[in-house]
Amino acid sequence: MKSLLVLLFLNFFVFAFADDITVHCGDRTFPGGHQLMETKCKSGWRPFRDACYRLFYSSLKWAAAADFCALRGGHLVSIIDDKENDFVKELVVSVGQGISHWIGGFTSVHNADLLWTDGSPWEYMSPIETNSTNSPRRCAVANVVLATSIEWYMDHCDSEWPFICKKGKWKDSF
Repeated sequence: MKSLLVLLFLNFFVFAFADDITVHCGDRTFPGGHQLMETKCKSGWRPFRDACYRLFYSSLKWAAAADFCALRGGHLVSIIDDKENDFVKELVVSVGQGISHWIGGFTSVHNADLLWTDGSPWEYMSPIETNSTNSPRRCAVANVVLATSIEWYMDHCDSEWPFICKKGKWKDSF
């Protein structure tokens, strides 16, 4: 009984005086304005922020990989900042795959604008090789180099690479 009281006291102390605690307890807002978020991902998918990610080892052409992700309720991964870029790097390194992987970036056929398959704006720029509108290399690939950095480049969309899908936590994972 004494240990239960100590545990309750510690829980109160932690919640009363901590500002940035993450507790996985569903999507709820508690007194003090703390919103607790839980990202639920099915087996084989990894959570990051409010999405689930999965690396698929089958080598497919870019369009086939994009279709594969779409059939599972997602899209080829879009990367919006350094933290997500680092997460993707760690995802690739954690499974021991040091080769290139399709990501959701591509260039428009009309004007070489950089776009994401999920429609999010291309605002974050990892170092990427850009191409002219005449280039046949229009689909983005992420390559982890020596497990320390991730580089993006554009490749022929008919090349075959493993790929990374991303989807919201509310989608079923296959």
